[in-house]
Amino acid sequence: MMELRAVGEHEVDLIEQLFQDTYNREQGIGYWRWCFANPYSYITSGIFHGNRLVAYHSFLLTENSGCSVSVMTHPDYRKQGLFMRTSVDLLERISHLRDYVFLFANEMIRPIHRDKEHYIEVYQIKEYRIPIDKKSIEAPKSNYVEFTGYDIWRYRTHPIVKYIYHYDKEYQHKAIFSLYEDRVQIVDFNDDLQRAIVIGNYIALAHKKTYISFWSEVSWDYDYVLIPTWKHYKILNPLNIGMDEIMKNDRNRMGMSDVF
Repeated sequence: MMELRAVGEHEVDLIEQLFQDTYNREQGIGYWRWCFANPYSYITSGIFHGNRLVAYHSFLLTENSGCSVSVMTHPDYRKQGLFMRTSVDLLERISHLRDYVFLFANEMIRPIHRDKEHYIEVYQIKEYRIPIDKKSIEAPKSNYVEFTGYDIWRYRTHPIVKYIYHYDKEYQHKAIFSLYEDRVQIVDFNDDLQRAIVIGNYIALAHKKTYISFWSEVSWDYDYVLIPTWKHYKILNPLNIGMDEIMKNDRNRMGMSDVF
């Protein structure tokens, strides 16, 4: 008999085991505990077969929305509609807490959300990867600081990914970068993308990375454009919020998916 219910912080070992069974690698229990530490709260839905967690779906709550951040189904339990059961359960509960939810989806899972859950596709986001300039460049006049005191909890305390917060006093430019696999990702910046790329290039050289990457819904004249990812919204309480407000709140918030 399968049971649908929330998955608690005391059950992170079951979440970790499901991750290992699903992806054949470790995520780390510290990561799941970090997820639950979100100051805006975090809701989960899981399906248990006996004492075994076989499906898991979770949403991070932001100040004004919810973001789907983790979806897993055990390989032995796929094609049984478990994802839909957890998704419907979460969306029903979120509807009492927030006006809308959003997610990033790749080419494989996009049709699931579009056709079965009727997500509204707002715009298309592309990921750009630019080969670094290997010429020797002068270090920028800037400060690289730890996230102590910084108001984005998820960057400051992430247990797996290293983030660099850069503040350029001369240019009044702030940006957040992550060191990920073979690249430096521009997670967030204030307006000046070109400056962020220059700083990212320096960081990439220092850490022996091959690419600088960023996401954008705006087309740029750069090579190495990869397959698009799609950002979807589902409006839960349409009388309380309009698409203009959603776009204003979430436009260019690239870091949310990067972190998770």
